[in-house]
Amino acid sequence: MDNTGMPDLGSDFDDKVYHFIAYAIYTIFAYNVFSHKQKKYKIVYAIVFVLIYGIIIEILQHVLTDNRTLDINDVFANTLGVVLAATVLMIRRKLILKMNA
Repeated sequence: MDNTGMPDLGSDFDDKVYHFIAYAIYTIFAYNVFSHKQKKYKIVYAIVFVLIYGIIIEILQHVLTDNRTLDINDVFANTLGVVLAATVLMIRRKLILKMNA
């Protein structure tokens, strides 16, 4: 365990790995929250919402705290997590459409 209470993965960028995983999962949750939207746009809503949320959180932790800073690498890791989840969701949707055709 490191000083944040998260398990040590043995790399210098454990924090970024956790950001990546968290935002991938968060994107899937957001996608499901937007289930009332047209299927075609659910993924767009989820992507935009999660990315904006991540950027706002980074800015707020820089502005409102003394022990946290804005880290552009966190935003990059968040974005990669969102892209992975969006890709998986789009592939899943296409497979479901093919199976139902």
